[in-house]
Amino acid sequence: MERVLVIDDDRFLQKIVRNTLKESYEVHAADNGDQGLLEAKKWHPNAILLDVEMPGMNGFEVCDALKLDELTANIPVIFISASSSLRERLMSYEVGAEDYVVKPFEKEILKAKVDHAVLEHSKQQALSTQSDLAQKTAQDAIMSSAELGKAIRFVSSTYILPTVDMLAPSVFKVMSDLGLKTSMALYGADSIRYYNFTGGDISPLEKELLDMMRDQGRFCDFGSRTVCNFSHVSLLIKNMPLENMEKYGRIKDTVPFILNAVDEKMRALNTQKVILEQAESLARSTEAVQATLLSITDSASKTHEGITQVMRSLTDDFEARLPSMGLEDDQEKYIVDRVDLAFSESLACLSEGENLKESLGGVVRLLSHLVNQQNDIVASSDQGVPSTEDGDQEDFSNDVELF
Repeated sequence: MERVLVIDDDRFLQKIVRNTLKESYEVHAADNGDQGLLEAKKWHPNAILLDVEMPGMNGFEVCDALKLDELTANIPVIFISASSSLRERLMSYEVGAEDYVVKPFEKEILKAKVDHAVLEHSKQQALSTQSDLAQKTAQDAIMSSAELGKAIRFVSSTYILPTVDMLAPSVFKVMSDLGLKTSMALYGADSIRYYNFTGGDISPLEKELLDMMRDQGRFCDFGSRTVCNFSHVSLLIKNMPLENMEKYGRIKDTVPFILNAVDEKMRALNTQKVILEQAESLARSTEAVQATLLSITDSASKTHEGITQVMRSLTDDFEARLPSMGLEDDQEKYIVDRVDLAFSESLACLSEGENLKESLGGVVRLLSHLVNQQNDIVASSDQGVPSTEDGDQEDFSNDVELF
């Protein structure tokens, strides 16, 4: 039931007002201005009926005090006065009254004025509540948009970060922008790296918490701390805003969006590391094969020259010594023919060796090309972030300006 406060030193008038309004309102009365002000702050009525002429503070002074106090400023005031003068009506309006009733009054008129004042007060309260809610909704939307903008800019910037150690400060920067104090574990291809937002070492207990909670689901909440897990990153948030559940919910939405980008970047860096290691291993293996083939071709070339020289020496020796050996003509012819045949066959084999040498030379040239390609891949991967003409690393973090 709505409440009406009567501030009047006339007890008979108080009784009339109480009887008039008792079926629709709970009515309290105060005999003077000071008592009325205290009762208004304590009881929070929906309307106040205020006499103009009272001992001590008059009605205008009481109304002025009510309107200056934040607790009572919005309570509608209806003046009750024996005077119907324009001056008193203007003074009533000037101190913030909503209505004016002249004594003696009809009960129906008094009730109608009170009903109207209470109804308007209820409407104003509802509008004020809606306005506060709309303002809060707008503020939440602005905050959410700003946080989402920070997250999107972070995701955009991660594409150009070449190392894990450059990724960590970027994560802490966006978390700091969200008002969060954090520690983090990044899981590489063959190692785990721990980071603290202060730049110092992470505590042993925080390391244990991150490791033990890694397989406990996406979120692990304990008090004002929360651990958020992905395959290649675990983040410990140390100051979740438990007093502000709207912000708490936004963080629970925004942080996974950021960490998903971190997780994908870590996956890419791990894959890149494996590829580079394979490229370096292939380059070393290719260089070893190249050296072996060069050795084989060199050896084949020397063998070819040695065999040719031996066969020519043998032929020359036979030609010089056969006449003095006293052989029959047919025997001499047989030996010469056999030596010529062996020499011809040796030359044929040596020709095949030359062909093999040429083939091995082609393989060596191909392997040399592959080695150069692998070295170029390794060199280009080591260059890191694209640079400007003056050698400084180019900053793309502000390219995305959505909010």
